[in-house]
This record gives sequence, C-alpha cells and structure tokens, in this order.
Amino acid sequence: MIMKEKHSVKKCRTESVMWILYQDNKILVEDRPKYEQGESRCIPCGHIDLNRDKDIEGAFLRESQEEFESGNFKAVEYEFLTSIDFDEINKQGGIDKLTLHYFVVTKWDGEIPEYTMEHNKKHADLVWLPISEYKQLPQSCDRRAIKELLLNNNLNDDFKNAIKIVSKLLSKKKWALIGSTNLAIQGMDVKPRDLDVVVQLKDLDEMQEIFSKYNPSEIKKLKSLTDEPAWEIKVEINNIEVQILAEKSTGEYVRKLIDNQLVNIPLDNIEIPCFTLEIEAQAYLETNRENKARLIQEFLK
Repeated sequence: MIMKEKHSVKKCRTESVMWILYQDNKILVEDRPKYEQGESRCIPCGHIDLNRDKDIEGAFLRESQEEFESGNFKAVEYEFLTSIDFDEINKQGGIDKLTLHYFVVTKWDGEIPEYTMEHNKKHADLVWLPISEYKQLPQSCDRRAIKELLLNNNLNDDFKNAIKIVSKLLSKKKWALIGSTNLAIQGMDVKPRDLDVVVQLKDLDEMQEIFSKYNPSEIKKLKSLTDEPAWEIKVEINNIEVQILAEKSTGEYVRKLIDNQLVNIPLDNIEIPCFTLEIEAQAYLETNRENKARLIQEFLK
C-alpha cells in the first residue's frame, strides 16, 4: 500500500524544496506543460513529505532523485542557498502560500535526463539557461534566488562587510554605491575588484577623519573623463580597496546623487543607496564607457 504524502506546513505555508543545478555559467530549468499550475518555466522543485523526509535536505535529495529518475541522478556537491516565502495563484483562482527552500548543486553523479518524472510519467522538459538570462524566469521567487546565488559568487564576505562598514560610516552623509559593485549588488553577473562610492565635494574633507581607522590617502585630483573635475580618497577595508569619489554639484555623478536618482538595495537587512541601473548606464555613456553601458542595457531588457 502506497502511503499518501503528508505535506509539511509551517506558519500556514506549505513547504517545498527547489534545486538549482549550476554548471558552466548555466542553470537547469523546467519547461512545464501549458496545463500546469504556475508558470511554464521554473526551477525544478518538489514537496516535503513528512512521512518520508526527516528535514528539508532529505526532501531535496529524495525529490531530485525521483524527478530526475531516468538519469540516475544523485547530488554530490551542494549547499543550501535561501528560503523564500511566495504566494502562487492556483488553478481555482485562489492563493497557495508557500515557503520555498532553495539548494544549489554544482556536482552530481548520473546523467541529466531530458525531462522530469512525476507519478512515473514524463512531466516537464529540462533545458539549460545561461545564468545571465535569469530575468527571463517568470517567477519572482526564482529570480530572487538566482540573484542571491550571483551575489554570493561575486561578492565574498569581506566585500559585503566592507559595504556595511561604508554604509555605517556614511549614514549621515549623502552618498551612493556606484560602479561594478553596484551592478553586482543589483543582480548582474559582475565580479568587482574594488568598491566605488560617490559623495559631494563639500563632504570630501571629512572623509579622512570618518575613515581614519582605514589608512585614508591624501585627496587626489583625478584626470576627468568629462569636462568636470573630480577628486578621490582611497581607503582599505578588509583588504578591499574603497575609492571615495567627489565632484562639484555639476559633475556627472554628483548631479545624479543630488537629484536622488537612487534605489535602496537590501544587503543582509541593511539598505544600501545605489544608482539605479538606468542611471548607471547613463553615467557610463557620459564618461565614454560604452561597453559597460551596453552590458547594463542588455540586462535591463
């Protein structure tokens, strides 16, 4: 006798496990049949069965093997990524309240099948999607998980802590995160080498005192990429070089800063003021860096 599944429900939300197969800058996604509930393209997933699963890791290992049965799949190297609460419209027009537990798998035994199995029948085709195209995924929960995966890959703990320290020290100043770190924190697949922030020129003299623990450099005038002059101070936080850029109110960056063309991006529950990607692309164009601008514009499509 086959025992009926007993789904795990916590805080009025049904729990499910999701597994992101990640290799060669691609992720594996399901193309579900049109009659399926939910969106047609999604990360592979399965329910937690309290009759068979001791914990969410056990559920992930069991479900991934069952759904990839035709390829004798077994996850070998994997780690837990994140849990996301998500509300999904069901076939009856109601709302299913879910908690989705995402795992990332980077190594496995067996073959990846052409499709997933459910109730011993073909369920959904499996396709590899370049991770840079993750915004094509229709479910916001899947996009959020992939964004977190990229953030963890591109910004290590030292980088994240450096951003938090800058945020704390500049909490009473007008400032914003710019450059490659801004692109990475907003979900682009970019690995920054340093951390760039912009402040108003009137605040630059105070930066040496504010960052006195981090061996600040002298104020240096930069060779500008535009007709507007710029100055910088450099500090080092957790072995991460931080460039503090300042301009007059007419400068390409500070003009946008004063106009509040910003978005607050959460980083471990801290709100980080960042240039919007649209404004970042515009700033790159205005400073004759068309390649970077083009990358952002492609991402925003």
